Amino acid sequence: MIEFAQKYINDRIQTYTKDMEICLTPNAEGNHAYFPALLASLSFLDLFSCLKTGDLEPRGMQHVLEYSKSHLPKPAYDEFNMTLLWHMYRHKTVHTSQPYGTFDTYARQGVLRQKPRMKVTWQVSEEMNNSALSLQSESGTLQNRAPWPTPHTHRLTVYLPQLQHDLISSVDGPGGYLDELKEGNNALDRFTRCMEEIFPK
Repeated sequence: MIEFAQKYINDRIQTYTKDMEICLTPNAEGNHAYFPALLASLSFLDLFSCLKTGDLEPRGMQHVLEYSKSHLPKPAYDEFNMTLLWHMYRHKTVHTSQPYGTFDTYARQGVLRQKPRMKVTWQVSEEMNNSALSLQSESGTLQNRAPWPTPHTHRLTVYLPQLQHDLISSVDGPGGYLDELKEGNNALDRFTRCMEEIFPK
């Protein structure tokens, strides 16, 4: 099964890399497909988080937090940032292509209330940055796309090339998910359980 796992992981990485290359290649007007690139990245993270736990239909985002804690660099991918990212971009409404214009961190219980209240707007960038996630203070008001002025206190910028690099490294880099599979224990059993659901006999 470990040989198949290597093949499966290589295929997922190649597909993700291809999709990102398409999304981050500017069109004739110089525009990029930022949002599809972000959703592809979060889907990639979601998949490997599920494979790690052996459950393809987990509730909530605990699987993502566990994966991030094990395989993604800190402080960019700490619990606060990952929770904020997930609530802003990985929810039912966002899959109809409508992210929150501004996200109120006190709209959810848990870790997001461990810091002073923030109203966070967002930005997605094709530029490389040392950190894939950057949360900065920024006072302003959304007006163009909102039915009324919508104030914000912070901006979360997602740097897609760095996010892509970090996610791929989390899988096949040193200490990544593939290394975890090779170590044995129960990781390969959980992976196999997912494969039996994806590829039923």
